[in-house]
Amino acid sequence: MLESFGLVKNAHAVALGKLGGSKGGKARAHALTALRRQEIASAAGRARARSLSSTRRQEIARLAVRARWSKRSPIVTGADTPAEVRRLLKTYDPAQLRWTVADDRYAIVREILVRGDTRARRWLNRMLEPSELRELVRGYRGAGCNEPERVKLRKSLGLSVKDIPVRPYVGLQWRGPT
Repeated sequence: MLESFGLVKNAHAVALGKLGGSKGGKARAHALTALRRQEIASAAGRARARSLSSTRRQEIARLAVRARWSKRSPIVTGADTPAEVRRLLKTYDPAQLRWTVADDRYAIVREILVRGDTRARRWLNRMLEPSELRELVRGYRGAGCNEPERVKLRKSLGLSVKDIPVRPYVGLQWRGPT
């Protein structure tokens, strides 16, 4: 492009510029204090924000608020859950329960809803919305629960007998020595 204006680049000057340019940014960043680097980054962020439309800025702010106040915490296995939840999973190996696997997630949710205390339920409410809880339990139709536990699930989630069918409860039948 410069050639079209009759200017020619000096190859030696270009090579020297590339040498210094590749070192200059790193050397400058290393010489700056952490506070000064933060100020520069903030100024750059403000300049980028000014270049956006007001609706786009509002959309980004909304997404940032949603991410900041999101209820979900990153758990991978049952071992990542709080102590009050792990205590309920004593019949399982918590390290083997994967939150991303629906069967395992149902097992964790079922134990909390049936046997959990208020702290375990509070944690569960931060992890899943009430509608997600209902759909999960409704999908499994109360599997793994006896009738008193099914009643508890129906009551706590506001589900009907259609959602979680009745299972005959025989109760404890003890027969004495015959």
